[in-house]
Amino acid sequence: MQCFETALPLGGDIHIQKNGDTWELKGNGPRIVMEKELWDSLHTPHSNFTHSPAQVQFALLPSVLARADRALSLTLQDETICASF
Repeated sequence: MQCFETALPLGGDIHIQKNGDTWELKGNGPRIVMEKELWDSLHTPHSNFTHSPAQVQFALLPSVLARADRALSLTLQDETICASF
């Protein structure tokens, strides 16, 4: 959810739902901003990307998902970002 907050600089809504064992997050807002290298770092637990203190959630999430044996799926549309794991 904290990662989604960074993608919605003009505000918006974040919806969280659990379907069986799968968590689904959907964020909607007037403008989605996704720094490609930052979001790509979510798929690589030990990437060389240097995170700022404001991006610590991106640094921690890959190892948390790995420990939970979960894979992250991300999709982006004009005003919507979706993630599931």
